[in-house]
This record gives sequence, C-alpha cells and structure tokens, in this order.
Amino acid sequence: FEVLKTEGEGSVLEHALLAAHTVWARGFGAHGLLLFGGGDWNDGMNLVGARGKGESVWLMEFCAIVYFRLARLLERLGRGDEAKFFISGALELCERFSSAFDGEWYLRGYYDDGSPLGKKGNGECEIDALSQSFAVFAEAEIFGKVSERAHTAILAAYERLFDAERGIMKLLSPPFDRGGEKPGYIKGYLPGIRENGGQYTHAAVWAAMALMLAGEKEKGFSLLKAINPAVRSTEEGFLSRYKIEPYALAGDVYSHTETAGRGGWSHYTGAAAWYRKVVIETVFGLRLSGGSFTLSPHMPRGLDGAELSLFIRGTRYRLRFFFGGEAGIVLDGKIIEADEAKMSAHRFIFDGGEHTVDFCMREA
Repeated sequence: FEVLKTEGEGSVLEHALLAAHTVWARGFGAHGLLLFGGGDWNDGMNLVGARGKGESVWLMEFCAIVYFRLARLLERLGRGDEAKFFISGALELCERFSSAFDGEWYLRGYYDDGSPLGKKGNGECEIDALSQSFAVFAEAEIFGKVSERAHTAILAAYERLFDAERGIMKLLSPPFDRGGEKPGYIKGYLPGIRENGGQYTHAAVWAAMALMLAGEKEKGFSLLKAINPAVRSTEEGFLSRYKIEPYALAGDVYSHTETAGRGGWSHYTGAAAWYRKVVIETVFGLRLSGGSFTLSPHMPRGLDGAELSLFIRGTRYRLRFFFGGEAGIVLDGKIIEADEAKMSAHRFIFDGGEHTVDFCMREA
C-alpha cells in the first residue's frame, strides 16, 4: 500500500469548498435531485445510481446542511460574496427535496431507470430512516423550525421502523429480499441483517435526535434507551440475545426473526460518539461557543432531576435540570433569568471558578 501525494495543496476549508462545488457541478437528475452515484451514505446501495442517473434524497438534505454551515463560516471570515452562493444553494436544495415527500414520508431516491426507492407499495424498502431524519436536521438548521411535513415523516419512521418489543430501530423496512429491485450489495445481506433492515446504530441515534428536534422528546428518548445496551442489560434474556459486550455500542443489531436483538460489530466508536453528542447537545442542549456556553434542552419528563458535570478551561459547572414550578435559571443560589423565553439564550462563561446551575422548566 503506497500513499501518494497530489501536486496541489489546500487548507481544510479549501478542500471543503471544492467538495461542495463538485457535488453541485455534477448536476441534478430527472427529478431535480442530486445524483446518487456509486452510493451516498449507504455504500451498500452502490447500484442505485451506477449508470449516472440515479438520485438521492438524503444527499440533498445533507448538502443543504453543509451549504448552510459553509455560508455561515464564510460570513464570519468576511467572504460575503461566496457565502451568498451557499445560502441560495441551501435554500434551493431544501425546496427541491421537499418535492420528494410522498404523502407520509420522504422517498429515499430514484434508481437509474427513474423508479422510486423508498416509496410506499414498493414491497421492499418502502421507508428509510435516513431521509426522514435529515429532512428534520436540514429544516431545523436552516429555518430554525421543523415543518409539518418533516414532522409527519419522522413520526412515520418511528411508527414503522421502531420495534418497541425488541428495542430495535431498523434502518429501513421491509428489507430487500426476493423482489425485483437491485440496489446493490446491500441485498447480499440476509433480510434483517446489518443495513438490510437491521438496526444501523448511527441512523438509530440520528432518528432519536430528529424526533427530539421535531418536539417528540418522549419518543426520541425512548429510542436512546432502547439502543443503549448498558441501560437494557438488566432485562430478562437481553444478554443471551445480544451476545456481545453490554458496555459498548454495536454498529448494528439484527432484526432477522431467528436472530433478533443480536449485536453485530462491537465497539463501534462512530455510533458511540454520535450517542454522546446527542445526549449532551440535544437532550441537555449544551452548546459551546468560544469562552461560554448556552443550554437549550430537549428533555423528557423522565429525566426530571438530571445532572450534567462540565469541566472546561479550569471552570467547573454542575448543571441540574428540573420540571415544575416557576421556570428560570438559578446560578449559585441566585435567580439570574426568570423569563422562560430567554433561558436558552443566556450565556454561561468560563471564569475559572466552580458553579451550580439549576435550569428549571415549566413544560416537558
């Protein structure tokens, strides 16, 4: 194996901008969506757009987020003209992927021949979690709110993909099996194994995050509990089904009838990192910014009295979250914010001291 170096060099930002421009330059397919290529996030769907005409709904949603974040970064760097291109691009991508809403949820994309992927009635992969979750992410990021359409879609994913009895959040359903669709090597997995209708833990965590951002905090938190083996290890029969370490997240969990609940790839650090990120940044709502942070929790009532310890830049914060009574923020025993509408905007600074914060919420 030999690592080769290209003649050109560039900063991380320059690489990011080149990638963003390249995706747009490849053009759009017959339905106005970005091209799927040899696989988007799900590389197992490597034949959906192998002939250069297949289209990806997920890629539209993901690129809308990337474009918006690049625009904000360029604005901070004083590159306003470049930022305008990415802002307009993000808005156009959102408008285009909205056309892929199929009444109850978003399609996953289109094959090279123009037939839909992720459509009700297909018989295989009628719904895919990815395009529902990322529709929520894109709207929340760009517009600061989630439309009724995206809210309907993520609820459809929860209702159709979450096996509450076994605690499994499937990536898609029904799995590919004996039908005529040819998505790629994903179909080489047995139905209910890995990406082919099993739980792919990255996507399960994303679904939990999307539910919370859409206001479905109880449902989102139920997913986080279901996919955490440490939480579930006391359930009767769980470990005999799971069969791998209960203290580490698995990359995938089988939903196949004969092996339902069995963990696949163990110690999957990417899924663990996303789980941690969602708990800290979505459930507790912690957002770091320079020398300060804000709190905007999406917390279900089941976590009343929850605590988070934070130690950064020599400053220690003990953060406590409560429901009921008067809403407000109490810092070291003193009320510093009593207006519930302003609580999420309050900035806590890193000053080298030790502090206790009580964040009291009126509503769940």
